Parts: sequence; C-alpha cells; structure tokens
Amino acid sequence: MKVIRAAGDGLLWVMAVIGALTGVLWIAHAFGLIQPLVVVSESMQPAIRTGDLLVAFPVPVEDLAVGDIASLPSTITGNLITHRIINVATDGDAVYFEMQGDDNDAPDAETYEYALGDTALHPVLTISRAGSVLTALGSPMIGIPLFVAIVASILLTVLPSNPRKLAESSEADDQLALSGAAAVTEE
Repeated sequence: MKVIRAAGDGLLWVMAVIGALTGVLWIAHAFGLIQPLVVVSESMQPAIRTGDLLVAFPVPVEDLAVGDIASLPSTITGNLITHRIINVATDGDAVYFEMQGDDNDAPDAETYEYALGDTALHPVLTISRAGSVLTALGSPMIGIPLFVAIVASILLTVLPSNPRKLAESSEADDQLALSGAAAVTEE
C-alpha cells in the first residue's frame, strides 16, 4: 500500500507542476504575450518538422528581417503560415514580407502586408514533437483515460497510509465521544 501511495503522491506532484506551468502559459497566451503553434506541414524541414510545437512571441514588424522565421496570416487560406522571410520592403507606412518554406521550391504565392507599428508572430522556441503530444492529449481517446488517472492519483494520495492506524484512531475517537457524552448526561 505504501508503494501505491508513494506512486500516487509522485504522480500528483508531477501533474501539479505540469498544471501550474500550463496555467502560467494559458495566462500568458490570454494576455497575448505568447502564441503556441502546432506545425502541420513539412514546408520548413529540416529546421521545423510536422508535429513540433512552436512558441511564438509578438514582435514589431520593424524588428523582422530577411532570414527570420515568422508566422503570418495568409489572406488566401486564413491560416497562419510559418516560413522564412526572404524579402522585406517598406513603402511609406506599409511593410511587405515575402516568405518561403525552407523545403519549398518557390516563394509563397502572396506578399504579406503590415502597417508600421503592427506586430507579427516570431517563433523563438521549437519543442520537437510536443505539438503531436498536445494534439493527442486533446483527443477523447487519450484525454478521458488521462482524466480518470489524474482523479485516481488524487484519491490515492488521500488514502490513509496505514489502514490499521486509521481503525485505531477511529476507535479512539469513538471512545472519546462516548466519554464526552457520558459526562454531559451525568451533569
């Protein structure tokens, strides 16, 4: 029983740390400080692979330069496109970006336009295969059993470490309650 309880305690602490980290990241995302992105294509191989998790930060468009990787919304598909910037042009108050995937033979079909002072997403951290893991955790086939396991680990941590001591403690509490009740009736 001690081994099971210890395993439950350890699992609970691991889950608590993951939960706290997830909470901090969720708050940062809610305030627009970071944007997690799951890579769904092979256009940036070998630097970025399908299933990787990118952590992108909003940066002023003026700070992006040729050679940087940026995640910009496509006016054609509406999706974020994460490619390398191959050309930057400024015309008055507008900035134009041409991008191309590292594994693509040709530049993107569109030019991305921003106003000076706007922000764009700049991925600065790539966590290999973490996007696939997060996607899998979000599926009911994995998410529901994981939830059950978390609840079970919480329940394991609240179990008494020694059932015999619990029984003895319960008997002592009953004896104390009875002696207190007897004292009240005698008065």
